[in-house]
Amino acid sequence: RLISQIIVGGSAVTAPRNHLKSLAVVIVQRYSSMGHTARQNDLASLCTLLDLMEFFDIVKKGHPQTALDILRRLKLVALDLHDLDQRVSGLRQHTDEVRHVMPDVLFTAMKVLYDLFTIARSGPGISSFASADHTQLNALRLQARALITFAGMLPYCMPGDINARLVQMEVLMEA
Repeated sequence: RLISQIIVGGSAVTAPRNHLKSLAVVIVQRYSSMGHTARQNDLASLCTLLDLMEFFDIVKKGHPQTALDILRRLKLVALDLHDLDQRVSGLRQHTDEVRHVMPDVLFTAMKVLYDLFTIARSGPGISSFASADHTQLNALRLQARALITFAGMLPYCMPGDINARLVQMEVLMEA
């Protein structure tokens, strides 16, 4: 429960966040090597939260493609319209602690997509939108559309500002 409260982190919570992350890693390693009586769902959620901590750390370090790869591996959010139903039902299997951080995950995921879009649009030495790789730009737009659709399908109350910010970033990608 504590991990979900500080998963996104910030400069004010760096030391407690790192300490909790280290403890969680030790717990997962111990449970893996020695066995456990914990509910499988709880252990899976702990592992997911650790992976999400890694995701946020990678984003803060400025590696958007690696962060997107982590999200794909986690299969927690829909980045393809064909995966919507599967991801929504999969999220129901996670504990409240994972669902609690979904607004931050969704916003950060959209920011990652927007950052990758901006990089692709400007490209090395490319100064105009017309000469950018349209295939990659369209793929990023489709992923953004899938992410927004996924957010709208979640049976949880999302903060209104998160939905507005998601849509705003997608609109910027269409311009």
